[in-house]
Amino acid sequence: MILAPLAVIPDAQGRGVGGLLLRTGMRLLRDRGIRLVFLAGHPGYYLRHGFVPARAHGFTPPFPVTPEEAWMVRPLEADAPGGTGGDVRCADAMNKAEHWRE
Repeated sequence: MILAPLAVIPDAQGRGVGGLLLRTGMRLLRDRGIRLVFLAGHPGYYLRHGFVPARAHGFTPPFPVTPEEAWMVRPLEADAPGGTGGDVRCADAMNKAEHWRE
């Protein structure tokens, strides 16, 4: 599953809103049986929330993501596939190159 877009308006940043959105989204996805969550985002932020660079595990994004380490994955279960790799596809609504750049 791709978790996107996720954003917090600048006036509300630094108050834990983004972390709450992530935790809630992950809980809802885990409850639905989703095993891996992908996103394109700032590595410095998402590493703190359990995400790791997805390319290192063989997962390619639907569109080019720069920097490369911004394409990230997080397993939601201890036994989730971590090194199986593959091409990740997104929903039709997000399947446009303009959604994948800053």
